[in-house]
Amino acid sequence: GKHRITVCGMVKEGAFINDSANSDLTWKYNLHSGISIYDCQTGDTLFEQEMAMDSWFYSIKIDKNEIRLTEVTYINYSALDLRDPPLSIAVTHIGLKGDTAFMSKPEPAFVMPPFSQAVRDSARRFYNRLEETLKVEPFATWMYGDQYPTDLLLTAALLDMGRSRYLYRHLREYFDLDGAVSEDYEQGYLDHLLDNIKR
Repeated sequence: GKHRITVCGMVKEGAFINDSANSDLTWKYNLHSGISIYDCQTGDTLFEQEMAMDSWFYSIKIDKNEIRLTEVTYINYSALDLRDPPLSIAVTHIGLKGDTAFMSKPEPAFVMPPFSQAVRDSARRFYNRLEETLKVEPFATWMYGDQYPTDLLLTAALLDMGRSRYLYRHLREYFDLDGAVSEDYEQGYLDHLLDNIKR
């Protein structure tokens, strides 16, 4: 009828390979951030996310009677960049029940990526190096500045290697992170993924 739900969002164009100056315009994954979803009949805001550096990306699918808002992420382990498929974390359903707009609670949708043996081996070696470093120096300078916590240590934590999950959650207690690594590290990110594993 006359009831409308409006979706506004910033489209992410292209895949950023090394930095924001290098974009692949043929990128096929249509993702959004800086999203607002309004119930035009009541003026209510059903969902809102401001545009920010650490804001989530979403895939938006519209069926006949429903909007599916899927939160997505990337696992940036070796040789994976934003040209690869984004991984779903949670799905929210938005639509109408009679004359009333509704928004469901996010439903878990994260499925563990099929890590190759090479990636598993790299993650285990990196995790073992961290543990060896801590045996010598209980509070150490973060090693190998090009290996961010959301890279091989996150992969080790997802695979539940040793105490990698504990280290990921308490990284600042054991390592002095430099500026770039500190900016990249988000303490609750691992738990967010694990809490949204699809059953």
